[in-house]
Amino acid sequence: MRLYAYLLQCLGLLALLAAAANTENYNVVVDAASYYGKQLQEGVTYAVYEYWHPVNRVENCFPGFSHARLVVGEIKKTRNNRDYTFDGTAYDLLKEGGIFGGIHGGTTSVGKEKWKPNQYKNRNGDWQRVSAPSQYEYAGEVAGDVDSRMIKRLGDEWCRQHPTYNVVTNNCVNFVEDLYRNIHN
Repeated sequence: MRLYAYLLQCLGLLALLAAAANTENYNVVVDAASYYGKQLQEGVTYAVYEYWHPVNRVENCFPGFSHARLVVGEIKKTRNNRDYTFDGTAYDLLKEGGIFGGIHGGTTSVGKEKWKPNQYKNRNGDWQRVSAPSQYEYAGEVAGDVDSRMIKRLGDEWCRQHPTYNVVTNNCVNFVEDLYRNIHN
């Protein structure tokens, strides 16, 4: 009976320890920032570039090609008030249509969704893991007066100015770099 009570205590302690950990979102962003010697602070909004391997067969013909998203979010305490999370939103350039498997042409638009590292929402709205781990690069701080509506509006304006997709000259990397230039601190 004592052994049973002891095991239950151990399991409870393990569950508490598992629940008392920084989130994967936070760890990914902190790792990206630490590469540049940056330490992140609670309550500050930051941006990171996320590069993930595409599933489109034509794009796989380009060595090193990745889809890029700009992830913008704030460092916050978790519900337990001890650990941290990065509450982020991913912004990316979407294309509809085009020729040569979508590498040229098609209409551009802005994608905006809640962010989970190494995952994206598929056409059915379900979270799906990417085919290989994403790469993350710290972009920097975001100006204090910038909110998600402003970022979306800037993205929409970018798409109006760059309505036709081109894998070399008007692509997702151009989009996220220009978007960050407009919101950085």
